[in-house]
Amino acid sequence: MPNRSPSKPGFAIIGCGHIGRRRAAALTDARLLYACDIDGARAADLAKTVPGCQPSTDAGTILRDPAVDAIVVATLNAALAPLSLAAVRAGKHVLVEKPGALSAAQLRDVKAAADRSGARVRLRLQPSLSSGPAEGAGTGRRRRRRTSPCFYAVAMAMAAARATTGNGAPTRGCLAVVS
Repeated sequence: MPNRSPSKPGFAIIGCGHIGRRRAAALTDARLLYACDIDGARAADLAKTVPGCQPSTDAGTILRDPAVDAIVVATLNAALAPLSLAAVRAGKHVLVEKPGALSAAQLRDVKAAADRSGARVRLRLQPSLSSGPAEGAGTGRRRRRRTSPCFYAVAMAMAAARATTGNGAPTRGCLAVVS
């Protein structure tokens, strides 16, 4: 069984590629219970980097585990909305990478399901805290931007405040509120 602690929210990451690895590295104040990917070797590689994390190729197992409070969905675009929808139907909070869905109709379905289940969904839109054009804009060079820490602060607050009624809106526009 995954590690369990009542003091820290339990997370799962579905999609263990580059973005999934970055999200796992940032979850320092949470328990990463599962690393899930259709490529079992990739899930296992990510799970090895986090004590107590289990690899999985079955999202259903993760959705059924009551220790999982929130799920980061960092898959290919076509899988973002279906996995987010399944997660909110299971009562899990969701942090979904952009674009979040292939259509507005898919996002509306996720929102409606989240409204019914009480789960919160956040869509990651802005990759950094910086404002204005990137350093080197127009020169063909791009500055590497830092991932916004408010993304993770909101994730932690969402999982910890699962039963509250506040909307948990972020302060710097780093996430879009879907539900």
